Amino acid sequence: MLNSLNIALFTSPCRSGYYAPYSSLCKPCPKYTYKDFPGYESCSPCLNKPTNSYYTNAVGLESVNCPYTCQTKFSELNTSSCETFLQKYYETAEGIYLPTMIVITIFVIVVGRIMKSYLKKTISIKEYDYCELEKVLNSPEKIQA
Repeated sequence: MLNSLNIALFTSPCRSGYYAPYSSLCKPCPKYTYKDFPGYESCSPCLNKPTNSYYTNAVGLESVNCPYTCQTKFSELNTSSCETFLQKYYETAEGIYLPTMIVITIFVIVVGRIMKSYLKKTISIKEYDYCELEKVLNSPEKIQA
C-alpha cells in the first residue's frame, strides 16, 4: 500500500503556480510568490516589483513577472518602473542634464536681477541728468545772461 501511495505522489506533479508542502495535495503558491515549472517544489518569492510599488494579492502565479501596482502618488511611465516625472527625467538624462539645467536657471535668474538693478540705476541717473539739464536750460538766469 505504501508503494502505491508513493507512485501516486510522484506520477502527477503539481502544475505551474502550485506546490505540495509535505503532502500530495497541491496548493496554489501563496501571495507574493510564483512557480514557473511543474513539480512538488516550493514557490519562489517575487522579485520584480520596482521601488514605489506593491504586489497585488494574486495567488497561484505561474510567471516570474508577478503583478504589481504603483503607489498612488507615482505614475507608471513604462512597464518596468513606478517613478515620478523628475525621477524618470533624471534617469533618462543619465543624471547630467537636470543638475545642469538647475545651475543654468539659477545663473540666469541671478544675472537677470543684477541687470535689472543696473538698468534701474542707469535709467534713474539719466532721468535725473535730463531733469537737471532742462532746469538749467529753462532757468531765467540763463536767459537773461
